[in-house]
Amino acid sequence: MFSVDEALTVCKAWKEALSSLPIPSLLLRGVEEGGALSNWVIQRQPTVVSLELSKCAVRAVAALAAIQGKGLTSLKWSLPDSLHRADALPRSLAALFPNLHNLDVTGSVASTWLCKLGSLQSLKTLSLTIPKLTNAATAGAAVRFPSLPSLRDLHLEPWSGTPELHIQLDDLPALTHLGLWEGTVALQASQPAPQLQRLTMAAEQLAVDFAALPGLKRATFCTSCQIQRPATITAATALTYLNVFGSPCDPSALELLRRLPGSVRSLTLEGMWPQAVAGVVGGMTSLVGLELLPDDGAPLPADGAPVWAGLRALWCVYDPLVDEGGDVPKALRQASKLEVLQISLPRPTIQDVDVLASLPALRKLMLDGLPALTELELLDGSVAVLASEPAPQLQRLANDAGQLAVDFAALPGLKSAKLFTACHLERPASIAAATALTYLELTSEYEWDPSSLELLQSLPPSVRCLSMDKDWPQEAANLVGRMTSLVGLELLQEYASPLPADDAPVWAGLRALQSTQFGEASEGGDVPKGLRRASKLEVLEVFLPHPTLRDVDIITSLPALRKLFIRGRPASHPVGSQLLNVLGRAVPQVEVVLNAADSRDEEFFKLSSLSLRGDEEEKELCNWIVRCQPTVVRLKLSSDDARVVTALAALQRKGLTSLDWTKSLPLHIIDALACPLASFFPSLCELGLSRLNVASTWLWELSSLRRLKTLRLAFHELDDAATAGVVVRFPPLPSLSYLDVTAWPGPPELHLQLEDLPALTQLVLGGSRVAVLASLPSPQLQRLSSYAEHLAVDFAALPCLESATLCTSSQLQAPASIAAATALTYLEVTSEDEWDPSALEMLRSLPPSVSCIGMVDQWPQEAADWVENMTGLVGLELHMAGGGAPWPADDAPVWAGLRAFVGSCLTRDDERGDVPKALRQSSKLEVLQLSLPNPSIQDMDVITSLPALRKLLVYGYEVGDPVATAMLNVCRRAMPQVEVFLDAADCLGAEFFKRECAL
Repeated sequence: MFSVDEALTVCKAWKEALSSLPIPSLLLRGVEEGGALSNWVIQRQPTVVSLELSKCAVRAVAALAAIQGKGLTSLKWSLPDSLHRADALPRSLAALFPNLHNLDVTGSVASTWLCKLGSLQSLKTLSLTIPKLTNAATAGAAVRFPSLPSLRDLHLEPWSGTPELHIQLDDLPALTHLGLWEGTVALQASQPAPQLQRLTMAAEQLAVDFAALPGLKRATFCTSCQIQRPATITAATALTYLNVFGSPCDPSALELLRRLPGSVRSLTLEGMWPQAVAGVVGGMTSLVGLELLPDDGAPLPADGAPVWAGLRALWCVYDPLVDEGGDVPKALRQASKLEVLQISLPRPTIQDVDVLASLPALRKLMLDGLPALTELELLDGSVAVLASEPAPQLQRLANDAGQLAVDFAALPGLKSAKLFTACHLERPASIAAATALTYLELTSEYEWDPSSLELLQSLPPSVRCLSMDKDWPQEAANLVGRMTSLVGLELLQEYASPLPADDAPVWAGLRALQSTQFGEASEGGDVPKGLRRASKLEVLEVFLPHPTLRDVDIITSLPALRKLFIRGRPASHPVGSQLLNVLGRAVPQVEVVLNAADSRDEEFFKLSSLSLRGDEEEKELCNWIVRCQPTVVRLKLSSDDARVVTALAALQRKGLTSLDWTKSLPLHIIDALACPLASFFPSLCELGLSRLNVASTWLWELSSLRRLKTLRLAFHELDDAATAGVVVRFPPLPSLSYLDVTAWPGPPELHLQLEDLPALTQLVLGGSRVAVLASLPSPQLQRLSSYAEHLAVDFAALPCLESATLCTSSQLQAPASIAAATALTYLEVTSEDEWDPSALEMLRSLPPSVSCIGMVDQWPQEAADWVENMTGLVGLELHMAGGGAPWPADDAPVWAGLRAFVGSCLTRDDERGDVPKALRQSSKLEVLQLSLPNPSIQDMDVITSLPALRKLLVYGYEVGDPVATAMLNVCRRAMPQVEVFLDAADCLGAEFFKRECAL
């Protein structure tokens, strides 16, 4: 770009040279500048590619005419008043500049001038700002935009008021980007216009039929724009991104938001929007990206809004008062899929850090305005901690992510770090620049990434204390052995990981050591031999389950020791008492503390299972958990008392793998826990929750529990049943193998998509309405039990289903499809005094693979008739309630083929007894299990007549009961070859037939 001064001061020879060279861009501004430069342009007629004008002076127009046909491709002409001058240009722009590609004009013109633009057939980019139409009074009701076949990008700021500007998309076949600002505009198309991909709607009034824009991908609109036919946006199925800004909000803007197609995946909200807009956005479950740039006071979607659960990327500049709970939206706790987050944190709080650390899928975090952030904890995923300049405010960093990008040189104030050794670190050697770092903890899950070893090798000498947890390789032990700057060392092994060499320099400088070396007493004890060189050691904590004389020798040789903690031996134990006596005599100046293995005050004690049952002991135990925060693997709860919830919060990220929470009253889990379960217990493998009162969106929080294998859920009520829609989809859980779910009463229907549960082998269903769906065969499911009132399942999609238990009062959809379940071997039908017609149809459609059937409580005569002719059965269960249900006739064919029979509550009269007389035909019967409350001679006669019987199980009696003793004696004398068991466990169903009969 040549300035005026440069143009006026160049030498004559340079001016001569310019006349034959193309000038890339020329700027004419103002009267004096334009006058001098215009004279030179008129005289030399240079080749100008890009021209910018700001005046319509005679010299400037003459200069413009002088360079006609010289290759001008870009012209910007900006005037504060009217551009329309009859003598401005003797010919049209197209005649002057046939190669013009880019045109930017600002100024008032007549409608006829617009029509002349149609001659610019090569124009590709056009920007028009027309403050006033000079002939508005005579132009008619509408002004039609000209036809421009090559135009790709159009930016229009037309006049306000009448006449209306009409844009016919048929006249703009190459247009891909259209921006409309101000004025009244009608966007028209006689046929679909797929060329338009981007549209900005900021006109005062806009008429548009979105159904004519099948290629529209991105749109921006101002909420104050009055849009005609906003509901047609539903037809814009290619639309993926929408930017919403401005105020106030016209009703048509709300209608457009409500009608957005499901293809919209990303949304931006700018400025000040009303609560109604926030409410509509909160219900957009299709969104994966959301940008929130609110002015002060603009509301966010509600914390429980469905939109949060599906987000994968969020950019949020949100600044409430600190005393309201921080700057990070609380709703992010539901964003279990969030991978990328950029957020402004001018005043971060502990709650902000807690919310950020609870995001299980987060891999990239960009924080703006963090002058006061002192502590940051990162969990799971891949995370980048970025700083454009040194960030001295960050003092503590804890990372449990799978991948971490951080430049430690940008953290000059970092004092403490906790890192996961399996995490891949980018630039691990930069730790050498963290000269304020004094404490480092390395935690392993039996895997060390090479970057962790490089980090350990690059530690600055400022590191005074080091902790290594669980497991580490020999290379790590060797590196630690050379760290002469260390004064504190923790070696918390789960197995016998290598220690620094006995003569390693590290031992000489230590003042404190905690070690859990698990050695064998026969090999020389558990105290590291290297401690003999620790002449400065003042505090020692060791785990001594089998103290030896060598251990005592090393401990008593430490000259500077003043405090000794020995774990694993209580003072009440004989060995512990003797050890305490010896140490007291050998080192009387040392304070010795022995802690019992079950002491509740022990800081490092690990519990294998903990049960909180809602009594006084529970309260005491809760207080201890809050105080000591032990590692608990299994936890059972029976209430949501404040102490229990506080205790649960204290155990977060402590290794909990099993949680069973049962209550007699409805459990409002959203109120009970401030964070999603996944952020509390990332290792959770087994979860049981009963009497749940939650919203449907809470279900999707479970999808973050990627390690979950067993899940039991019983819903008491769905809080948002009225607004949740027709169906609620169960979340994807890739590791889940067992699921027991009781749905809420009434609609909406619960849908389980088996593709989302690839490891599920056993499924138990209950409640109101449930559908088990599969778009292709799902061989993983082997066992299905349903007690739901309505069940939709296609058995043809379950090719490996082996066992099924179904409630006959359920309304089954496609019951005849069970004929395709050719792997099914066991079926149990249970009723509550009624059989739905679909249950009988299912029974009639059973595949021949079914070899065992169980019928429980009540069944109609039709069911008994059908079963008695199933000659392929080898196992039969009959559990009648009250003895009123009919059974197969005594001479029915089914009895002859049975190898196992289970019967209970048969309740026959005294003359007939409780054992079915039909069993006399069961010559192949090997196993018989019965309930015999009143055994009769007839019963014994039938039992002892069975030639193939090898096992008899009778439950309901205690050993020593006179009747039971008599029956046992008779059976053993009459059938010495048969095993007879009294008080047998009530073993029923498919497991009984597999265990007892190998069926």
